[in-house]
Amino acid sequence: MSEDEIKALSQDDSYICLCGRLIDKFADNGIVAITIGQIEGKVLHIRLWLMSCRVLKREMEYVMMNQLVSLCKERQIEIIKGYYIPTNKNSMVANFYEQFGFMCIKNDADGSAWEIKSMNYTDMHLHMLVEVQ
Repeated sequence: MSEDEIKALSQDDSYICLCGRLIDKFADNGIVAITIGQIEGKVLHIRLWLMSCRVLKREMEYVMMNQLVSLCKERQIEIIKGYYIPTNKNSMVANFYEQFGFMCIKNDADGSAWEIKSMNYTDMHLHMLVEVQ
């Protein structure tokens, strides 16, 4: 997706778009994560979840998920669905959704689908101050 496409989706009420910027004591890492979810009734489908590999395991994924679920609860979205499509470079996140309490509802050679009821999600405890837009 281009930056203009992401900006357009962020103005569309049927989407939730988040950009995460990481600044630490060493540097401003810039925007290192983006999450886009499409709302269909009471369900949010996570259509895009991108993160720079240099920030994996630095809690940015927790920040983004906490914020996404919080926005879903505000909008009375009951179910959040996430999808994993395997590629040559993303095997390290094959069980990404599992760490957040999502249940696997499909798993085959084409990938996996995961879901969680937004009310069943427990915020991940963070060791950082965050700002997500």
